[in-house]
Amino acid sequence: MLLGSIVKIFTVGGPITRMAPRCSIRVGSAPGIANVPSDDPKTHSNETDKTPAASAPTDVLDVEPLSFRLLAQFFGIPLLIIGLIVGGAICVVLLFGAPATAPQRSVSELLQVLEANSGERSMGLLLTQEKELWQTALELSNRLEHKDSELSGDELHEVADRISKLLIADLDHVQDMASFDDERDQQQSVRSTRLAFLIRALGRTELPSVSGTLLKVVERGQEPYTSVAIQEIANLHDVVPMPQAIPLIAKVAQSSDQATTLLTACPALSVIAPHQDPTAIKALKRVYAMHGGEVSWSAALALARLGSDAAKPTMLDLLDRKFWESGERYQKLDAQGQPHRYAMPKAMVDQWLLAAIDVVPEVNDPDLWEMVDRLKSDPSLAVRAKAEAVLSART
Repeated sequence: MLLGSIVKIFTVGGPITRMAPRCSIRVGSAPGIANVPSDDPKTHSNETDKTPAASAPTDVLDVEPLSFRLLAQFFGIPLLIIGLIVGGAICVVLLFGAPATAPQRSVSELLQVLEANSGERSMGLLLTQEKELWQTALELSNRLEHKDSELSGDELHEVADRISKLLIADLDHVQDMASFDDERDQQQSVRSTRLAFLIRALGRTELPSVSGTLLKVVERGQEPYTSVAIQEIANLHDVVPMPQAIPLIAKVAQSSDQATTLLTACPALSVIAPHQDPTAIKALKRVYAMHGGEVSWSAALALARLGSDAAKPTMLDLLDRKFWESGERYQKLDAQGQPHRYAMPKAMVDQWLLAAIDVVPEVNDPDLWEMVDRLKSDPSLAVRAKAEAVLSART
């Protein structure tokens, strides 16, 4: 019936033609538009012989206006087809279900996968397997960030204990792998990242029982895991204080030559050590004297936070925007590990200035206060606000 209606639309004398009123349009020159003479000689010859009556337009073109029925058929049919398709898809989902998706593994199942390939069993892992374990460790760390909705109190303690055992077993066999040459280097990098995620997962449990494992990782001195463990100890300071970590981190700071480790150890000491702590200050003074660049700046900020003015000359520079914007003070390593120096990005200049302003009250030196007062007219709104806030709180 529908097909018959469509055919009738294009049939002369169909229902639309009979029902619609007619209107006529005369073919000829439009009103207000002059006739343009033709270039055809026959046309010129005929024009001279035409009488006014003969020259009147006689051709008429009949145009049918669009009716409601015609519009409904043009637009209703496509909408009907689309509705049938969508409705059919909904029926399929209701009858047979949505496309199958892999169910999310529980925290315990993630640990089972890691435990099945830990310790001595990691010797036979291939690079593809190592990457899968890396993704599993990353998922475990992310899931423990929302541990309250994932685990009960007893389950969380069990998970922390399992991660601790797993981590120590993997650190004992971190160099055991069957691959060679370039693939070995790549597999070593992937494995190191996996173990770093396990350390972060352990810290995210926020349980006092994990302190022993984190301290053991620092004491072992295996890079790059030492810096990750130090970072987690500092993150847990407000929840799980570990004063016994101060001499361990101080020892690492004085003996390590790894910039990453030192850039982690300096602020960690300033956070977990009490004000004017002699052990932490001694270690930080050594780092400040033996290193330059970002390591030296980090040590200066840590000393100031602990109330020491041993790095006052550097602190005066850190509070001066001209110091940051002069020279190439930003270092970046290329793919081959070679350092390259550039001008310090503006965002990082602001970050260093904010960090320096924040520790000035701990030292309470008049020269440093004068530098903070100058920063009230700094071009950065955040720096100006920080300087005014610190000055207003000055006692």
